[in-house]
Amino acid sequence: MRRLIVLAGMVTTLGIVGQLHAQAYSVRLRTRLQSVDFRGVALDSISLTDVVVGPAGGLQTQDGFAVRCLPGRSWCTFFRPGEIRRGGPAVITADMSLWGLGVPGLRIQTNVRLGFDVGDSGAWPGTDPAVQLLYGYAEYASRGVTVQLGRTHVVSRFGFQGFDGAKVNARALSRRLTVTAFGGWALARGSALPVTSPALNPLGDFQPGKRHLVWGAGATWSSAHVAGRARYQREIDSRTRDISSERVALDGVIRPGGGVSLSGGADYDLAAGFWGSAEGMLSYAGFGGKGLVSAGVRRYRPHFDLWTIWGAFSPVPYRAAFGVLAVRPLSGMEVRARGEVYEFDESGAATPLATVEDDGWRWSVDGTYSRLAHWIFDLGLHRELGPGAGSVGYQAGATFLPATRWSVSTQASLLERPLEFRFDDAKLWTFGANVHYRPSDRLRLGLSATRYDEARRRPDAAQFEWNQLRLHFDATLFLSSAAGPALHPAILRIPERRVPR
Repeated sequence: MRRLIVLAGMVTTLGIVGQLHAQAYSVRLRTRLQSVDFRGVALDSISLTDVVVGPAGGLQTQDGFAVRCLPGRSWCTFFRPGEIRRGGPAVITADMSLWGLGVPGLRIQTNVRLGFDVGDSGAWPGTDPAVQLLYGYAEYASRGVTVQLGRTHVVSRFGFQGFDGAKVNARALSRRLTVTAFGGWALARGSALPVTSPALNPLGDFQPGKRHLVWGAGATWSSAHVAGRARYQREIDSRTRDISSERVALDGVIRPGGGVSLSGGADYDLAAGFWGSAEGMLSYAGFGGKGLVSAGVRRYRPHFDLWTIWGAFSPVPYRAAFGVLAVRPLSGMEVRARGEVYEFDESGAATPLATVEDDGWRWSVDGTYSRLAHWIFDLGLHRELGPGAGSVGYQAGATFLPATRWSVSTQASLLERPLEFRFDDAKLWTFGANVHYRPSDRLRLGLSATRYDEARRRPDAAQFEWNQLRLHFDATLFLSSAAGPALHPAILRIPERRVPR
């Protein structure tokens, strides 16, 4: 049996806003600490002469562990329960903003993360390297332009792209048109680390020796009835000047009125020479404000940079058709449903000894009822069947709001996951409770506990279970020298930085 027990967790957020002479600043510190015990697995071997035939006809050890015996070898391998390992992941994040530097609209923004493991070395992932600069830049913002210089990022249908360089947003035509240009030394896709970091590739076999350069441009148009966005992005090897990635994308939405909207988008991989992901959806929001119905199609194809080896495996896309329905049949009640069917393109791989499915389906139904005083109830069901595996899940929850400063909630769920091509069919029960208390506008407290109970079904002795208890405490403290957002007025005028009131 494998057990993972989270004994304690703590999240503390401290927000400090003050003013020193002409400069103003805000600092937020957040800490998270957990204690984790878990049992892993250990690779073992046995002589081929000691292997026996199990009740189901497969080969196994004398104490019931299924073994793998390769032709030509005199031994077989299998997995036993490993030793208990203890981890203590701790993360401290510091977010600081400094303005009032003598130039209206100028500020310095930085976010630094410190992570370490106080338990067994290497027992918990994500704590290497210990110090990470998530972002840190100087920004100038006015009504017509925003400039950032330092470690920043862009977000588009290509995903999250961080880099060390510069980004410029220029707004025109009453801010309906925004033009963006950026460039610098790229960080790994979806990460705050450069692609040369050993933490991203411990083996280092195919890792680039130097950081790549990334640059791109885009334009966004937004009006009452039409919105659209275009993006171009290229990444090149700074050593050889070879193209690593080059893509272009378009997406937008049309709202003719009457609650109808048509949205869609697509991207094209210029470097590889094929279409990537695409989608289109038609929606109608009406029925007297009590319903929303949508239907659409989509295509997903994974993107890999040319320097990686993954493109050699020729991943194929899949195509899907889906529908979404949300209705409010009664006051305080909402029901939501979604269904999808999908099919993978022909891969070209020959499987003469087996027939492999290449299509599947998934659907889900959930609802919320909040008509009873101080209570909110949630129920949900989902099912899925696809190539190689399927799942069925049930979830339920209840939230009690006795006062504006208190909330108590409980959750329970069951997930069953039958597998077609391997062992370890699993059933997972989850039970949880949360308490949140806000004694003042500046202080928030929370306590939660979650129990995971898993049973794995295998025809041998290697039924490694993954049971765990997670306890979590968090405290958030806000300190401010003035009410409202502590930002320079020029920054608040930027559309993407406006805070809803």
